[in-house]
Amino acid sequence: MIDIDFDIDGAGFIRSFSVSGHSGFASKGSDIVCSSVSILVDSFLSSCELEEGIEFSSDTSVDGLVKFSVLGVEEVKTQRYLGFCMVLAVGLKRLASEFPRYVRLI
Repeated sequence: MIDIDFDIDGAGFIRSFSVSGHSGFASKGSDIVCSSVSILVDSFLSSCELEEGIEFSSDTSVDGLVKFSVLGVEEVKTQRYLGFCMVLAVGLKRLASEFPRYVRLI
């Protein structure tokens, strides 16, 4: 089971999140659920990293665990960051809805 814990404010900004576990949908290398979560999270982190004006901390050093916290977003970058947040949140919520035995929002 993949557990996803979000801290999202009223405007839809992700303040922090953690993703932990493995889905167990299929064997390693063939698990489309785990791959889907991984690509959504990796794309979000990469987008934040490439966008100047978004300061954050993340930890991916432990297998099966990702932690993220936003530290600051320049005012001119808030709409870009909100877009990144929406894509990640909608994608992960959809996976949790379609694969409830394998992905859980907590």
